[in-house]
Amino acid sequence: MGAAESQQLTEEEQEAQRELTRKQNEEWRQYRKEQEEKDRQDRIEEAEKRAKEIIRPHIKTGADAIEKYNSRYWSVKGKCFRRNDEYTDPSLLSYEIGAVVARMTLRTLDSTFAVGIISSSLSDKALLTDFTKLKGGAGWELNIASGRPRQNSRQNDEYGVCKRNEFGQRIVLEVDGREGFRTMKLSQDGETQRPFFTNIPVPFRFAVAILWQNDGIEIESVEVAEEPQLVGGTIPIKMDE
Repeated sequence: MGAAESQQLTEEEQEAQRELTRKQNEEWRQYRKEQEEKDRQDRIEEAEKRAKEIIRPHIKTGADAIEKYNSRYWSVKGKCFRRNDEYTDPSLLSYEIGAVVARMTLRTLDSTFAVGIISSSLSDKALLTDFTKLKGGAGWELNIASGRPRQNSRQNDEYGVCKRNEFGQRIVLEVDGREGFRTMKLSQDGETQRPFFTNIPVPFRFAVAILWQNDGIEIESVEVAEEPQLVGGTIPIKMDE
């Protein structure tokens, strides 16, 4: 075999090696892609399993319905929570709730406030800020002029306004966290408001953020129910992921 033939064979062998390397790299990339998708599905299944296994009391009333809050920023008397700090926007959080139907009931005092839900994964952050400022939190901001859906630090004015806040108004927030539903609705004095949220996170906590110092809210209860009771809601708002 001449030198030219020997050189040609070496180049062919090198090309074969390069092709083998490309094939192995492609197989590795495909394996990683499949593994990442499997890991993602495993995380989803684990979260759904955890949501179903959360131990949930049937009902908690008054201050007992609030499981997490920073006592530095709140004063508590009976069922009433009042914000006593001017510079921090803290939230009150209920116990953790999974893939069930749940309701929070409260009465307004002299407050401008937001009521809604927050993803359980953001609980610690929400203790120090208005939960509607976080991606993973949503609800309604209610004041004496009007009420508006709110998430990610913005009001959804294009969906219209809700009933304005009045002293003694009864507020019911109902969440259907079951798979295939994942909705949140608001009722004010028995009237379900048109805007409602979809694509809510599970597990979650009910949340309240009072916007002004010395304002307060009266917590009646947080409960788990068999079936939804609020009828109505015609304008869906998808929660940001």
